[in-house]
Amino acid sequence: MNKSWKEITKETLQHYYCDQHLSDRQIGDLFGVTRNQVSYKRRYYHITRETEVPTYNEKIIAYLHILGFNHVMEDVSQSRTVHKILGVPFRIIRLNEEYKNIRITFFGSSIVLSIDKRPNENFQKMYGYVSSLIQSYLAYYGILIRGSLCIGHIYQDEQFVFGPAFVKAKYLEQKIARFPRIVIDANDLHTEIRSCRSSHKEKIKERFIYSNDGYYYLDCFYNNKKQNRNIILLRAQKMLATMSSTNQSIEEKIIWMKKELEQ
Repeated sequence: MNKSWKEITKETLQHYYCDQHLSDRQIGDLFGVTRNQVSYKRRYYHITRETEVPTYNEKIIAYLHILGFNHVMEDVSQSRTVHKILGVPFRIIRLNEEYKNIRITFFGSSIVLSIDKRPNENFQKMYGYVSSLIQSYLAYYGILIRGSLCIGHIYQDEQFVFGPAFVKAKYLEQKIARFPRIVIDANDLHTEIRSCRSSHKEKIKERFIYSNDGYYYLDCFYNNKKQNRNIILLRAQKMLATMSSTNQSIEEKIIWMKKELEQ
């Protein structure tokens, strides 16, 4: 294309999306940008297809809750900080082309991520992206994340996200996770292990830790712990050392995370 992405007008984008019926990914390929960049610009211009009928697709979903973020949003003087925090997921994708097909939806202090269930490598892309997200939030912002991963059917676009997998993922985050960890039920994890290449099976098993509540959780700092004096790990530990609370519920989450990084 002769035009750069920054020069694309609302009318041009509307033509490709509404008249030509190109997907965000196809438009992104035309202009050399990611699907999320196209989706963001469409939301900015309020471009939608009025006749679109929502259909469920089988996806790998992550439901993440930014702990304590509501308190930050309540402070009107923290608008710049809020903007930076909300921008982290998109910056990670810009820095790593591997994650460009992960769809992101924010609402309040929650983030919903999804990617197609196939090819099989997408499961590793999702937990790799989630790990990077958790590392960045803790190491650079002192923010803890609690959440879940699951497999199932969901509808997600620039306005809506819903479906049985969304309900399941939200339940796991709110009722099961408890600590700042990313949980997944055994059936979903074992299904992904069985369906992946034999060379990847052990790698996936190493990244998930079995808990005595019957669920597995993602070791988001697995690779960092294997390296001597890893910068991200050291930053995260240093940030945790400054964190404390008189609220017992918050303090137990901080203590839990400290112990995780020491293992």
